[in-house]
Amino acid sequence: MSQPLLSAEELDALAHGVGDGTITTDKGLNTDANVVSYDLARDHSTTTINTLAIDLLMERMARQLRLGLQTALRSESTVETRSSEIKPYGDFITTLKAPISINILRLMPLRGLSLLVIEPEIIFVALDRFFGGPGRGIKEIPEGRLFTATEQRIIKKMVEVVLKCLSEAWAPVIQMHGEPVGSEAQPQFAQITDDKDLVLITPLSVQIADTKSIIQLVYPLEGMKPIREALNRRIVSKDEEEEGHNRWSELLADAIGDVELEARAVFAEFESTLREFEQLKEGDVLWFKRPRYMTLTAEKTRLYSIDMGTANGQTAVQIIEPLKPRTTSRRFS
Repeated sequence: MSQPLLSAEELDALAHGVGDGTITTDKGLNTDANVVSYDLARDHSTTTINTLAIDLLMERMARQLRLGLQTALRSESTVETRSSEIKPYGDFITTLKAPISINILRLMPLRGLSLLVIEPEIIFVALDRFFGGPGRGIKEIPEGRLFTATEQRIIKKMVEVVLKCLSEAWAPVIQMHGEPVGSEAQPQFAQITDDKDLVLITPLSVQIADTKSIIQLVYPLEGMKPIREALNRRIVSKDEEEEGHNRWSELLADAIGDVELEARAVFAEFESTLREFEQLKEGDVLWFKRPRYMTLTAEKTRLYSIDMGTANGQTAVQIIEPLKPRTTSRRFS
C-alpha cells in the first residue's frame, strides 16, 4: 500500500490554516476566467460554413434578381448584397416585427426548411408600381393587419422570382430546387428550428422607386452540412471566370507564338506503291504532271499555295492562297 503524501499532523495543520485564513485558497490558475456552459450533445461544427462563398453566390443572385423582379413586377429595381451572418434562430426571429411576409421554403437537397422574409414596405411599393402607380408605399402599418388577396399575389410573384434566381445562383455548387410550403405574417408562428440552433442569414437590399427594403434568406446550418465541402471549393463569379479564361487564352497564344516550325516548299507530289518505291534506282526517271503552284507545309500540314521566284537576289516564294489542311499519307515528296 502506498504511503500518503501528507502525514496526519500535516493534514491537521493544513486544515487549521485554511480555517483561520493564514493559508489563502484563491490564488490558483485562471481564477478570473468566465465559465460558459457547453452542451456536448449539440454539434457546433457547422459554423465552419464558407460564408465568403455564400456571399459570392448572393452576388450572382442579385444580378439575376434585379432582372427577374423587373419582368415580374413591371418595375425597375436595384438589388444589392449584404454580408451573410450566423446567429441563433431565436435571436433572428425576435428582430422581426409583424406584419411581415415570412415564406417557408423547402430547398432540396438541403435538409429541413428555410425562410424567405420580405419586409412589407417593398410589397406595397411593388403592388403600386405593378398597377401603374408611381410607387407609393404605406408609412404606418397596423400591427394586426393581414395581407390582402392582391398583396398575396404580388408576394407569390416575388417568391417565384426569388426561387428561380436562387436555383441559378447555386448552380455552380448544387442543383437546387425550391418550393413554398407555407407562409406566415406573425414571426412567432414561423418556427423552422429550435431557438438555440444556428441559422445562416443572407440579406439582400431591394429598392423600387424611392423605397428601399430588405429580403432575407434564412438557412438552418444543420441542413447545410451536406454541401459544406462544395462551398469550401473555390467559386468564381461569371465575370471573374471569363476574365481568367481570357487571360489564359492570351498566355497560351503568346506561348504558341514562340514555337519554332519547319516550313517546306513542296514542288510536287505523286503517288506510288511501296513495291515501286523500293525498286527505284539511280538514273530512274519519275514522270508526273507539274502543278500550277507549289505547296507550303509546316509540320506535315498543307498551309498555302505558293509560287517560286526571286526577290532582292535571293530565292523566295510568294503566297497565293490558303489551303485546307489534309492528311498527306501515302505521298512522297
